[in-house]
Parts: sequence; C-alpha cells; structure tokens
Amino acid sequence: MSAMQEAQRMRGSGPPAQAAGSAPADHGQPNHASLPIVGPAATGEQLQVRGYWGTTPISISFNPEESGEQFFQAFLRWAKRRGRGGEVDRSRIMLWLKANKEMSDDAAQDVSLELDELEDLWATTVAWIHENKSAQAPHLYATVQMIEMEDG
Repeated sequence: MSAMQEAQRMRGSGPPAQAAGSAPADHGQPNHASLPIVGPAATGEQLQVRGYWGTTPISISFNPEESGEQFFQAFLRWAKRRGRGGEVDRSRIMLWLKANKEMSDDAAQDVSLELDELEDLWATTVAWIHENKSAQAPHLYATVQMIEMEDG
C-alpha cells in the first residue's frame, strides 16, 4: 500500500491542496484557463444574461470574476452561434445590463465592448453586477445597441 501512496504523492507533486479537494486526478488532459466561461467545470459564479439584440434573443453565460475580455469572448461566441458574428464591431457595440426586464435604460449599467474601455471600466461593471444581479437565473438582462458613428 505504501508504494501506491508513494506513486500518488509523486504524481500529485503539483499544487498540493488544489487537486486534493474535490477534483479527480489530471489524467493528462490539457489545462485551459479560459474555458471556465462555458466549460462543464464552471463554478457557481457563472451568471446567465438574457435579453435581445433587436429581435434576436441573447443568452450568455460568464463569470464576472474573469476579465472584461472574457466577457467579450462569451458575447462573441453567442453572436457567432446566432449568425451575428459578422455584425460584431466591438468599437460600436454597447450593452445595457439590467437587474430585471423592467429596469429603465437610465438605471442600467452601460458596457462598451471596445477593448480599452471594457477593461478600464470592468471593475466598476463587476461591482454593479454584484449589487444588482438576481439570485436566480437569469441573473441579468441585457439589450444590445449599435452606436452610430458620426462622420467628420
């Protein structure tokens, strides 16, 4: 039995306490840090967003503790699945996050998907999410708006 324990100890010489909890042994599967947004091992922090982009229903899952870019990638995966990937110009898209369907646009949290703006304001957005999310899915509602660019 001690040989088996020694083999397990040698195999588990990575991070000591992380693997010992509830996760099974690694079994040689690759580690993908960006997969928890949609992966089966998603934590309880996964939030569901429902809403509309025009008449197209939105359904996005994301972890607010990850980066704003991870949120954008979840949005982009949804847009591609719905055939709207070609319409995604992140510099022109604004999401209005709402605690419920009835919340006014004035009370909603506006989220620009433009890379720098999204990352710069992500902490503020996450704070708003934690204060306004519903305890049950869908946790938030959203509408998507394309911002008209002024020529000139």
